[in-house]
Amino acid sequence: MPNQTHHSEQNGVTSPFATEDSLLEVRDLTVTMNLRQGIIRPVDGVTLSLKRGEILGLVGESGCGKTTVALAVASLLPRFAAITGGQILLNGRDLAALKRSDMRAVRGAMIGTVFQDPMSSLDPCFRVGDQITEAIRAHGRVTRADAVAKAVAMLETVGMPDPSRQMRAYPHELSGGMRQRVGLAIALISDPMVLVADEPTTALDVTLQRQILQLLQRLRREFGFSAIFITHDLAVVDEVADRVAVMYCGQIVETGPVQDVLQDPRHPYTQGLLRSMPGLATPGHDVPVIGGEVPDMLNLPRGCRFEPRCPNRIGQCADSLPLLNPSGNDRQLRCYNPTPLSSGVA
Repeated sequence: MPNQTHHSEQNGVTSPFATEDSLLEVRDLTVTMNLRQGIIRPVDGVTLSLKRGEILGLVGESGCGKTTVALAVASLLPRFAAITGGQILLNGRDLAALKRSDMRAVRGAMIGTVFQDPMSSLDPCFRVGDQITEAIRAHGRVTRADAVAKAVAMLETVGMPDPSRQMRAYPHELSGGMRQRVGLAIALISDPMVLVADEPTTALDVTLQRQILQLLQRLRREFGFSAIFITHDLAVVDEVADRVAVMYCGQIVETGPVQDVLQDPRHPYTQGLLRSMPGLATPGHDVPVIGGEVPDMLNLPRGCRFEPRCPNRIGQCADSLPLLNPSGNDRQLRCYNPTPLSSGVA
């Protein structure tokens, strides 16, 4: 079923930042939203890279800008939001510079998207089969019979029981796990190079979550896609991702290989997220939490955005914003005063 021959770059140039194995390069991306309360930048100078065949975990609390990054990459931002700076380079082609009409050929065919709640992304008025075949026929001339056959085969690939019968079902007739499999089928039906998965397991119970994560790993091997996996759960990142980028208040604060970051988190925010994992809590004690709240995007701190909540803060943190700098072994860190996790200060 999977087509291992992927799309090649057309009418583009190689990014000066890209390495030989880079597929997607997000460079200094800024997204501005014009709200009734004022203008905010939920994504402010974000730089990420996605290598061929890897899964990059994007982690952070709710309201940190993770979903906005995903929507920007897939060109699905709401009308009150716009990319106001930076580049999104797919094989060297700047997607941020494309017109909406040109992005329709990229979205789905080159970038597939899976959302947290498939009930909100699937149309309740149409049968599952109609929604999958529509995705097929939007990106190529195929007969309805061929589209139906391909849709049934894809449902079987993503582990849907009795796929021919489920083609005739409406979304509300399916369980949460089955709906998420439909979402994966639609996202992968055109064999995209990049899959953007926005918290696809959050609404599922633990058993279904594990099944979907295992399915995602298998599909990655079969289809050869790269993926940005967005979550607030470091345990999920540990299970599914190769590298991780930690996001706070619109900015990346730490990146690196998953095992390196989880075993030696250097940013106080990453340390706080790790300590707040229920599985690491001391039996009989409350789960530690990060004090305070994510700052109001309309009233950001002048310096480091984590400074009001940070136990490591020093005078410099309140005065100026630290840069995201290399930190050895394919890692980056945005912090003036990092300390080891074992020091117990985070």
